[in-house]
Amino acid sequence: MKRSVFKIILMLVLFLGISCNVNAAEKNWTVSSGITESEEVKGATYVVFSGKGEVNITKSAATYIKIAKDAEIILNLNGYTISTSDWTDVLVIENMGKLTINGSGTVVNKANNGDWSAAVIGNHPGATLILNGGTYTRSKNGKTTGNSGYIIKNLGSVVVNEGVNLNNGDTTKGSSLIASGWDISNSANNLGYSYDESVKTNLVINGGTFVGGKRSVTSDTGDNTVINGGTFSEGATGILKAAGNVQINGGTFKAVTGKNVLEVENDGKINVTNGDFNQDVSNYMSNDSESIKNEDGTYTVNFVYADYSKIDKIIEKVIDEGVDTYTKESITALEKELEKVDWELGKSKQAEVDKMVEAVTKAFNQLKKIENPKTGNSAVTYILSAIIMVLGIGGCIIYRKKLFN
Repeated sequence: MKRSVFKIILMLVLFLGISCNVNAAEKNWTVSSGITESEEVKGATYVVFSGKGEVNITKSAATYIKIAKDAEIILNLNGYTISTSDWTDVLVIENMGKLTINGSGTVVNKANNGDWSAAVIGNHPGATLILNGGTYTRSKNGKTTGNSGYIIKNLGSVVVNEGVNLNNGDTTKGSSLIASGWDISNSANNLGYSYDESVKTNLVINGGTFVGGKRSVTSDTGDNTVINGGTFSEGATGILKAAGNVQINGGTFKAVTGKNVLEVENDGKINVTNGDFNQDVSNYMSNDSESIKNEDGTYTVNFVYADYSKIDKIIEKVIDEGVDTYTKESITALEKELEKVDWELGKSKQAEVDKMVEAVTKAFNQLKKIENPKTGNSAVTYILSAIIMVLGIGGCIIYRKKLFN
């Protein structure tokens, strides 16, 4: 009887062992050639991707991913979810190389176990992270009253493009959605690194949706952040705080009642050229920008370009009359002056633009008409050559309409 019981127990142990091995070997991703895989235990078992190529997620599962230094990986979410196990205080994705994430899937950190739990994504010094899609979030703070971790902690370079959604999971508290730069007040938030003032960080936000958290973006010491677009709202203490340098060229920013949409700390700087805000941000505006208060109480900031209208009229007149009616030499002289024009100068640079206008006008006044233009193949050849030469002029018109319409 005892032997029978022993055999049954042994068989169960073997069966469970086999089952565990099968589950351990089971993957929820596939890789292209050029990628090697390994494992690293760091509070959890990470799959480490090295080399260059693509990783495709094939089902939703708890998976911890690390991108090795010098690796170049494209991670396709394919609509699936990558998550941590509950209460595990580790990064979901740790990037030390170059990582591009595509797709409509979700990356979520479920850790609820106290203050400053790990970020969803940690981007190390020298690493590059490019987000082209996906939702990045964490579960609510749960039983703890402290801050959950960041969505992205950046000590390298990060680019966030259209189609990306960052959400804290709790719009009443938590940490910043993105913290870029060195947090000199709390070394635990620097991915295990000691503060190094020689290491600079970069964050570029071209679009996306940012909801909740303590704030949308914190630009810490040593950081340079450029915001070209995106929608930012519901930060518990505001939208953006800068101890680094922040340039805002666009986007929509909506702070909760009683909180500042923008705020500087220590030597931080914020420069706003364009954007929509639910507060007056004139204290942070560029000298070349103007603020308009809308009927709903919001403010629109627009960059005001210097007056290029005289150059516009010259270009249009030349095109209307026909480039082929002028000599090649005189058109070339005009084109050279147009190439010197900087079309992005603001109103504070009007004196410089006036000098450009003067030079272009002088070249225009020296245009010479062709007397008795020839017909035939030679004339056609000349006309085509002139059109090619004037492409720069035509491009200027297109560009100017793009700026002012």
